[in-house]
Amino acid sequence: MDEEEDKKTLAYIKLVFWFYLVYFTFIILTKRVETVNAFIHNIDLPIHEFGHLFFSIIFGGGGTMMFIGGNLFQFIFPCIMAGAFYFRKDLFGGAFATIWAGETLIDASYYIADARDRNLNLITGDPDTHDWFNILSNLNLLRYDTFFGKIVFFFGSIFMIIGLIIAFYDINKTTKFIEIK
Repeated sequence: MDEEEDKKTLAYIKLVFWFYLVYFTFIILTKRVETVNAFIHNIDLPIHEFGHLFFSIIFGGGGTMMFIGGNLFQFIFPCIMAGAFYFRKDLFGGAFATIWAGETLIDASYYIADARDRNLNLITGDPDTHDWFNILSNLNLLRYDTFFGKIVFFFGSIFMIIGLIIAFYDINKTTKFIEIK
């Protein structure tokens, strides 16, 4: 095989994975599967928990930044990965990490919207440790939990869709499925 054939083969492999990403995005955006029940949540959770530790150390103990740190780091981590891929001019890798960043926002949106009810299962088992209950209570904004959750869900959706578009663009550069002028 020559280099051109290798590129085409890789593009077709990416296309198969892209179809999976479309399916994954569809089930997440249509709420057929909540992110807390998706496999990716098992990857997000340790990153989230590390964020609490990291921001607790940076900002000196507990407080609002420690609570925000979980979801903030959960979002920052794939954004850093996306930036690294884009910097290396790996559009598909960057697009995948962009989709992941969007998923982390959607994951956070469920957590934010649950602040008043505190029905989500927390790893502590204690509803008083609910990050967004503490954040929004401290800011006297608890009554807006579902509103904030919807906003974060919207932005997560945008990230996921943009990631799909970038990934398809990268595949199409090699395969020329669609002629773009």
